[in-house]
Amino acid sequence: MSVVNNSITSLIPDHDLIERIGRGGYGEVWLARNRTTDTLRAVKIVFRHEFEDERPYQREFDGLLKFEPISRSHPSQLAILHVGRNDEAGCFYYVMELADSANAELSLTRPADTLSHPMGEGRGEGSVSQRSTQEPLSYAPRTLRSEIKTRGRLPAAEVIELGRALTEALSHLHAQGLVHRDIKPANIVYVGGVPKLADIGLVTDASDNCSMVGTEGYIAPEGPGQPQADLYSLGKVLYEAATGRDRRDYPALPEDLRNWPDADRVSELNAIILKACAGNVRERYQSAEEMHADLARLVKGKSVKRQRLWQQRVQLGKKFVLTTALAGAAIAGFFFARNQLTWRNTVNQPPADSFEKSGTTNRVAWDASERAEQMSHSFTAQGLSNSLAEYQRAVTLDPNYAYGWAGVGNTFYLLGEYGFAPAKEANVRAYEAGEKARQLKPTLKYAYMILGASKLAMDYDFTAAEPLFRQAVNLDPKEDTTRLNYANALASYGRFAEAEKLLKDVIHDVPSNSHAHLNLGLVYGYARRYSEALAELDEAIRLAPNRPTAHDALFDVLWALGRHEEAARSLLRYLRINGYPDTNTALLETTLSAHGPEAFLRAYIGQLESEAGSSLVRGSWG
Repeated sequence: MSVVNNSITSLIPDHDLIERIGRGGYGEVWLARNRTTDTLRAVKIVFRHEFEDERPYQREFDGLLKFEPISRSHPSQLAILHVGRNDEAGCFYYVMELADSANAELSLTRPADTLSHPMGEGRGEGSVSQRSTQEPLSYAPRTLRSEIKTRGRLPAAEVIELGRALTEALSHLHAQGLVHRDIKPANIVYVGGVPKLADIGLVTDASDNCSMVGTEGYIAPEGPGQPQADLYSLGKVLYEAATGRDRRDYPALPEDLRNWPDADRVSELNAIILKACAGNVRERYQSAEEMHADLARLVKGKSVKRQRLWQQRVQLGKKFVLTTALAGAAIAGFFFARNQLTWRNTVNQPPADSFEKSGTTNRVAWDASERAEQMSHSFTAQGLSNSLAEYQRAVTLDPNYAYGWAGVGNTFYLLGEYGFAPAKEANVRAYEAGEKARQLKPTLKYAYMILGASKLAMDYDFTAAEPLFRQAVNLDPKEDTTRLNYANALASYGRFAEAEKLLKDVIHDVPSNSHAHLNLGLVYGYARRYSEALAELDEAIRLAPNRPTAHDALFDVLWALGRHEEAARSLLRYLRINGYPDTNTALLETTLSAHGPEAFLRAYIGQLESEAGSSLVRGSWG
């Protein structure tokens, strides 16, 4: 039954209700006109009969009373202009500033005599303005939901600004001890072009033990009611705005993302969304200010992903120095933080069996690809750059050389993965080359391997990348390189038991595969199976002494085992192989000899902090 009638409309002082423009949050929202100022407003009427008992109804009203003065103390909030209550009529209400019209071309007025009465046939007191000869024609609020529906996904720069405005609003709200509890696109309205949080009827004290509210898909796993839950909801909102996809699709990214003109910024924004929407509340942003700072970093053209990686390395590295029980939790965390980008760095394709089986009739092209493959084994900036040049020469000589195109893709991927080239651009070009190889030879397993690796690196979407890795393995179940890279992908997404089995299978079939020993050592290290990790890493270094990643991982394991002097020497070896400045390594070695491994590590962390935000290894590529 409808509770709204003329007696209720007359309860809104100095306002005429014109037409209902929305419903939700236990009530109705009406378009209204202030009789004194002739200004259009929004009025929400909340009904007691929508609640099962008095307590939540009273809680909503108390939250509204607390928010009402706060709403006008900061421009980021939707201003509440008046609050009223009538228990006899069974409702309370509040008058708000009106959102912009969703239709910019719509005229908001029409002659008053053509307006049908919104409350029925009679025109009682307080129902329709008699002062104005014009009344709104048809109004719908401009919300983020209407923007996405009309325009599709929004440009990354606009979404970043949207996030900044809403984190500022949440920061102000949370500072008052209040939470919103129902952040979603439909509850974000534009006033004078500025996005603001609406449906503030759900605002309440953060300390309240509230019943479940909010909207499915935006609610944090632990439920609403805390600031971090609001940030989780905001993350889902930004996901929808940035990708144009439904929040239920999270965290999947669009297939064509790499082709977007703002793909780099979307990728950076996605890093913020992933943190905001982390399942574990301790892994989320702990405050709206923290999230706002990361968004501001993007506005300045800085990388959130790079900054976060360096922060993890520095902060977890400090735990090495400050923690006495180094073989405990800190070591495992540092191990993964330092090596999380190396799970996939072993993409490497063996040379073709012979010229006759290579897929090209151009002997010079085949010779170039053979040289390229050998050059790539150095895993240095110069070696990989030279490798890329040779592969590109091969496909120039024979544009239909599928294996050569796979080599181009593989080398672009490695350049980006090792930090020798801008990762986003390198991975896009790796994917394009891999797709060219696949089109030329649909049965070429290395093409699928490159497609899977570059897709995973670009989009962080394992659900999309895994079928590509699996297809590469299915084409030749005993081929070690494709199994190895599928194992690396599994490990990077926490599926360690599956990764361990695949890696052991590779080692069983090819005991001399240094990559398999290295990555099995990484898996064991993360699981704190340090003795097993040490054995695998030692074997990896014996087989490939100059692979930097193995020395880096060995440092972590040796330190965890309490063998600090050996660990420091291993880290020095890693730094030298990886092109760390000679002056820095000389200082570190002097510190190690004079003051010991703990002082050495403190000095290294100091160097990292001074270098934060930039790459220690710089290379070039064509």
